[in-house]
Amino acid sequence: MSQSNKNSWLTISFQGNTYPLYSADTHQCAHRTLTIDGVPYRQSNAVYNATLTDKSSPRETRTVIAKLAFNVSQYQGILREASFYKQELVPLQGTVVPKFYGFYDGEANGGIIGCLLLERYTAIPKSQNVIETCRQTLLGICKLHQLGVYHGSLGTSTRDILSTISGPRIVDFSKAFRHQAQAQAYNQAMATVHLASGAPPPARW
Repeated sequence: MSQSNKNSWLTISFQGNTYPLYSADTHQCAHRTLTIDGVPYRQSNAVYNATLTDKSSPRETRTVIAKLAFNVSQYQGILREASFYKQELVPLQGTVVPKFYGFYDGEANGGIIGCLLLERYTAIPKSQNVIETCRQTLLGICKLHQLGVYHGSLGTSTRDILSTISGPRIVDFSKAFRHQAQAQAYNQAMATVHLASGAPPPARW
């Protein structure tokens, strides 16, 4: 498990069971509760709609997506994904990728359990405004590469691109990897192209 902070924990209610999980992120609320809807989100057995409540503000709730892991393989995937949300993906949260609300882990029934919390979006049919959706998606992928992130699954499926009322969002970074050298080359190439157009490059290339 991650180096969890026992002063920051999440109590999960799921399928009649209660699981106490802990977070290594000291900035998280001291105690949160998560009530998980029993119906999987997007027909995924590990992704659910859930309601998140901070115990310090019990009247304020937030609908989120909860990605659960009940075995080592699933746990490693969402732990990897959480590391990207906490590092490279920070500047893209809420625009290219969902907002990240925390990662928690613990033990239950002699095994490991993990929970990744993300922003929930209202989905729209992918048939709506296809050209603009494709343009925004390609721009989002370019921004990922600019930050040195290779998604790892987008070339084989579109299931990790959500069409939402706020625009497309790229999800599931469990197979992503970092490629800093390629990112630097990409940024240099883009700066060269921009300069060739007669305008100075943006501050961040």
